[in-house]
Amino acid sequence: MLALIRVAVLPALLLVGAFASPVEAVHGRGGGSIRISLSCYGNPEKTTIGNTSKKSFTIETVGSTYQPYSFEPFHVNHVLKPGQWISYQTGSAAHTNVLTHDYIYDNNGKDGARVATTLGTFSEHCSAGLRRHLGRTVRRD
Repeated sequence: MLALIRVAVLPALLLVGAFASPVEAVHGRGGGSIRISLSCYGNPEKTTIGNTSKKSFTIETVGSTYQPYSFEPFHVNHVLKPGQWISYQTGSAAHTNVLTHDYIYDNNGKDGARVATTLGTFSEHCSAGLRRHLGRTVRRD
């Protein structure tokens, strides 16, 4: 009986761990590199953008990809210098770099973030947490 419980609990813990950790992807274009990390299912939800290149770029807008609100995307026009990161928050517990107190991710596996920058527009999918361990490819809009 104990062996059966262990077999059932381990996959459940692995599955929970895959979705509890943020989804992260690196996008590169034109000598610049942008890293997008998403924490879609917490409160607050977090969309974190990092500059891993040697040049500054501007984050123009941030928004969701699946059934966005009419007030999305959010215009942020934030210059991100090399090595800098910024985390935008959404949801009722958002308190720093707040885009909205509404939840923009629907927790349905179809949602994600779209980030428009001076390097281009990039998107990342929220439910990619499980697939990133299976060699998932990153999509560029």
